[in-house]
Amino acid sequence: MSRTAIVDTPSWGRLRRFLRPSAYIEGGRRALNRYLLPRLESILSTGSLELRGRPPTFIIGPPRCGSTLAIQLLTDALDVGYISNAHAQWFGCPAIAEHVLRWTRVRAPSDFSSDLGVTKGAHGPAECGEWWYRFFPRSPAYVDRRDVDPVSGVTFRRSIVALTRAWARPLIVKNLYASLRIHPIAAAVPEAVFVIIRRDESDIAASLLRARRKVHGREDSWFSVEPPNIDELRQLPPERQVLEQVRSIYAVIERDLRAAAVPSQQIVGVSYADLVNRPVDFIESYCAAMRACGATLAMRAGSRDGKR
Repeated sequence: MSRTAIVDTPSWGRLRRFLRPSAYIEGGRRALNRYLLPRLESILSTGSLELRGRPPTFIIGPPRCGSTLAIQLLTDALDVGYISNAHAQWFGCPAIAEHVLRWTRVRAPSDFSSDLGVTKGAHGPAECGEWWYRFFPRSPAYVDRRDVDPVSGVTFRRSIVALTRAWARPLIVKNLYASLRIHPIAAAVPEAVFVIIRRDESDIAASLLRARRKVHGREDSWFSVEPPNIDELRQLPPERQVLEQVRSIYAVIERDLRAAAVPSQQIVGVSYADLVNRPVDFIESYCAAMRACGATLAMRAGSRDGKR
């Protein structure tokens, strides 16, 4: 049998997959994230779980509302902590990545580009879904007050505290599934500040349909965050689905912020139009809200706006 024949056999193809170093590197990284790093995180968060005047911020809203632009603006202008694409590789303890790498301390200005919420480069802000799934279920996405798990809440707070300590700065987190997890977030981190991105519902709905076509090649396949009434929405035509998806998520946000008794000074609202047309005003209003919550934010070295 020729060498070519050996290489072309299915069994040899399977063997080559086993011999790829990348397969072992990825497997090792996943094992670290699942077993070792969470234990190291608990060590990094030993002692007091106080955030010491550094309340974390959660950016929320429906998908395609402009949340990625919001976190890009804030992390580009302000000296704050966040979970980058580099940190996301070590979701079992992103604080370790910050302690070791410190990559995001000196970085080029953002180009404010993204693809359906995904940014490029090691420094780009990441949603880091795997980090969130350490504390919250993949399905159902919505967690109400009756489903709050105290143990997961403590673990979640420990992770926030560890990452805040590593940065030595207030933390900003963007993952739109947090819109459906306000109860457990507020219970575990009562200091949390919520930034709600508001955009015309028709514009969001049109963007969601474009996202469906891009991701699935069709408009009748669901994209992104599933609100509590997802089963009802699936019975609707696509154009109505996306519109009701937006309305449902905004309704959940408003209802759960009230039900969780989140203080008004810890809620910041901004329109997509203001993000685009008046970004400095948004940054200044956010800084004012943080001052009201006991945190004074500094401008990041290299910030491009000389007024800040």
